Amino acid sequence: MSGANRLILILMCLVIIAYPAKVHAEANNPELTAQNLHDMCADNSQDVQRLCGWWIYGFARGMEYSQILAYAKHLRAVTCLPANLTGEQARLSVEKYMRDHPEKLNLHAVTIAGLALTLAFPCSN
Repeated sequence: MSGANRLILILMCLVIIAYPAKVHAEANNPELTAQNLHDMCADNSQDVQRLCGWWIYGFARGMEYSQILAYAKHLRAVTCLPANLTGEQARLSVEKYMRDHPEKLNLHAVTIAGLALTLAFPCSN
């Protein structure tokens, strides 16, 4: 085996050994960054884009639930999402915020999604 082939084989072995460690590290880091979310939403794969939409819609539903709890406890809600908010509306709001604020893509996705939806659907005082 030539020196170049041996080097390629060694490098391939290192990649095979290192890849599971990378996957394990990512799986144990539940924090989705805004950059990760942005990349998912912009991905060419329809399945990955669907994950983006589901994540944003699920997040918006969680915000709506916290809004309902605030009202039930006679507290001021931080957001005033409309009851008929669609997943597409939530997604468009979050994607626009990420496009308009690329400097914030290093933050957690929940931070960016929360900011985007709060600014898109402010409460009237």
